[in-house]
Amino acid sequence: MRWVWHGYWNLDREGYTMGSTGRTGRKAIQTTPLRKSPVQRRATLADVARECGLDKSTISKALNMPAAEFALAESTRQRIMESVRRLGYRPSRRAQALARGETRVIGLVYHQATPPSGVYTSVQYALSRILGLSGYTLQFFNIGEDPHRWSEMLYGQQIDGVVAISALPRAFGDMLVESRLPAVLMNLDLDVPVDHVMMDDAAGAELATRHLLELGHRRIAFFGDAKNDPACRVHFSYFVRLRAYEAVMQAAGLEPYELYGKEGTSRLVDELIARGTTAVVAFSHITAIHLLHVAWQRGLAVPGDLSVVSFNEEFPVAVTIPPLTTVTTVGPEMGRVAADLLLRRIKEWKAAAESDASVEVAASQRVVLPEQLIVRGSTAPARKT
Repeated sequence: MRWVWHGYWNLDREGYTMGSTGRTGRKAIQTTPLRKSPVQRRATLADVARECGLDKSTISKALNMPAAEFALAESTRQRIMESVRRLGYRPSRRAQALARGETRVIGLVYHQATPPSGVYTSVQYALSRILGLSGYTLQFFNIGEDPHRWSEMLYGQQIDGVVAISALPRAFGDMLVESRLPAVLMNLDLDVPVDHVMMDDAAGAELATRHLLELGHRRIAFFGDAKNDPACRVHFSYFVRLRAYEAVMQAAGLEPYELYGKEGTSRLVDELIARGTTAVVAFSHITAIHLLHVAWQRGLAVPGDLSVVSFNEEFPVAVTIPPLTTVTTVGPEMGRVAADLLLRRIKEWKAAAESDASVEVAASQRVVLPEQLIVRGSTAPARKT
């Protein structure tokens, strides 16, 4: 019998504190002794081989290789399967993958300190779900700055494919192409012959700006708060949205201006007020939510004094006060399209590996997904002056 510590906790003004057996205290909580449960040994490949009177390699091939690739009498195959069921043996997924020459792992690669969040959360969920239906596991890989590490990942048979979800060094992109691993880049501005899935950020920014113009606003700013959203002026989508906003403003005969800074939202709101801004196109839902908070602190009514449009249909944009008018960035659809493209590339890759003849591989694709404007309570007609 194995025993664990048997004591109590004292409750004082600071909360619960640990005591030792033999002393008194209020709210004593006693732990109970733990007994060892009988452990049943897991059946092994050797157990199955011994019961069937065959060697382990035969059992392994019978369980892990397709019947067409490993000839075996049907009666022998049935005997093996009966033994597997009787002993409760579970084949190793790793062994099955090695027998097929694959890992069943897809690398979700990123370059910054932590995996991207926001819209990419729904992207990752869709990827994981669809790839999982085909027997693949999604695994995060922070590629860092070391080319040796890149080489180990791409050439070391660690993964069967790559989905990239953040800005990547050009050298990594070149190595990815050379490795010929199936790959999809998601909303990245990297000029390499690999499948891309993009959001139509330019059209989305045009929708947002025109919506504000149609409401009668003329002093409209593009808002980028780098302190609260580090992607500002880092991710290429920032500049795509900014340029599209500028083009719509200029076509309307109005002056575009960018409110950008690293000092935080408060300073940017000071500038916004000084310029008489009545409406804002915020780079992301993160910047828009911080803007709502500071506007509330300053006594600015949204949308009475200031209309706000954000990007990314992510929580909590629909439940902020007021709910945010938002340009959707179709995260789940991006994940679905990327997964379908990658599975198609893996199929081509397998066909090429198994064939002695040359296999025609389709040219890389660039899929651009449309964005939509969801109008909620954060935008309203401009006040007449």
